[in-house]
Amino acid sequence: MLRQEAVTFQERLPETTFIVRHCEDASTWPEQITSGAVEGWHVLLGDAALLAALHRQRLLQPVDDLLTRHELTALVTPARIAATRDDHLWGLADTLGFHLLLYYRRDRMAVPPSDVSALTALARSHSAPPERWGLVVNSYDPLWVIPWLGTCGEWLTDARGRLTLDTPAMVRALTLYRDWHHPRRGIAPLATHHTARQMFLEDQATMLLDGDWALAELAQVPALDWAVTTLPMVDVSGCAATPLVAGRFWMVRRDLPLAVQHAAADWLRSVFAPERQMRWALRFNALPTHRDALRDIRLLEHPHLRVSAQQMQTGRALPLGVDANQVLEAMRVPLRALLNGAMTPAEAARATQQNAMHMSNAADAPQP
Repeated sequence: MLRQEAVTFQERLPETTFIVRHCEDASTWPEQITSGAVEGWHVLLGDAALLAALHRQRLLQPVDDLLTRHELTALVTPARIAATRDDHLWGLADTLGFHLLLYYRRDRMAVPPSDVSALTALARSHSAPPERWGLVVNSYDPLWVIPWLGTCGEWLTDARGRLTLDTPAMVRALTLYRDWHHPRRGIAPLATHHTARQMFLEDQATMLLDGDWALAELAQVPALDWAVTTLPMVDVSGCAATPLVAGRFWMVRRDLPLAVQHAAADWLRSVFAPERQMRWALRFNALPTHRDALRDIRLLEHPHLRVSAQQMQTGRALPLGVDANQVLEAMRVPLRALLNGAMTPAEAARATQQNAMHMSNAADAPQP
């Protein structure tokens, strides 16, 4: 589909030659591009890790040099946060996602919970362990903890992008998560992602916390009467849950000839157009990043995309240069220790911060 768009774009700008190249292994691209092994590129589409790597190497031109401030005001907030550094926008988000949603079986629950207290009460009323559970999650994955930090000012980083993983908000989130898994009073079993999904499919669980990727997957399951909703409010703060949001970004190489810069800017306008973003949303469930597309009636009338878009906009992205994989890895061992009873929530939060700082220092150390 991207190649088809390139053909249409080139027909509009016949003086431009537009060649699309696909990378089979995206994990190798940061090293190949920064080392000069990949030459001849002008515009790239890639994830936040690639965006951060190219920004560190000073290989990118700010997007706000190419598009006007008025055009960029249409960009949804998580997309702006994820690509901004030093008061410049370095990537234009093509789509955002990766956030968690709450799925539930409509044959067992008519109205989903609006807040965490209601979630806990409903899940408890639907639990008869070990045969049935009210809630299932991917227990040992830190991604499932992050939403419960809430939006009242505390997050994984501070305003300057420094990691803040040992905070009262993190301790509260870990405490809530631990209590859900309590062996006697809990509402959720210790489960892997696969096990949690199977329990939901086999009617052993009423509610499932899973990613936006599950929308398309569950839609393929015949005779499953399910629905999806946004995550419940976080009671302790009175704020919305804040799942982590990640994106895919368009990037432009610095120091391009003026004519190529103009062509790159035209391409960015083309892919950022609301109608183009809606085509991708309806075909691939790729959420738009343009505010007008997010208000499109076709999205608002779509029962799954509407919920996913609403959750994405209340979720939060990490600022450019903060590695989401590193944050999750720093949380992984302390979370397991917490759920296994070897750490308190306060100890797990402290260990998470220490792990993250150690990883950050190791990454910044000169390589032999």
